[in-house]
Amino acid sequence: MALDPGSYGLINMILQTILFFGIVAGIAYARKRKTMLHCKIISVAWLFQLFMIVLFMSPVMRATNDSSIDSMLGVEVLLHHGFGLLVFLLVPYLHFILSGKLKAIINLRILMKVAAFSWTLSYLLGLHIFSIIS
Repeated sequence: MALDPGSYGLINMILQTILFFGIVAGIAYARKRKTMLHCKIISVAWLFQLFMIVLFMSPVMRATNDSSIDSMLGVEVLLHHGFGLLVFLLVPYLHFILSGKLKAIINLRILMKVAAFSWTLSYLLGLHIFSIIS
């Protein structure tokens, strides 16, 4: 039985909120210098986010009528996707740097803060977008 797009969106937002608190916990572990636990949490969160995009976000966006999206909401969707894409590029890059497979060209702390900030903005924009299209 297939769910309607609103149900997919609601399930996604609930899971995204749980994921967001997991990421906050991961950040707290980084601040306590428990880097191994931090890295594991962020890696699992990144992978979980990938599955969430495929399983929940894509069906909702496919079902959304493009003509019903006004220009301001369209800008928000583009920003949401841009911040999300930045996270999806930064997390593996940071993983490769920390594993010694790549050399850092920018300060790691700055990159980690940019990833956390981007993930947070993408989450908040996603909440706003969901509240408008549902």
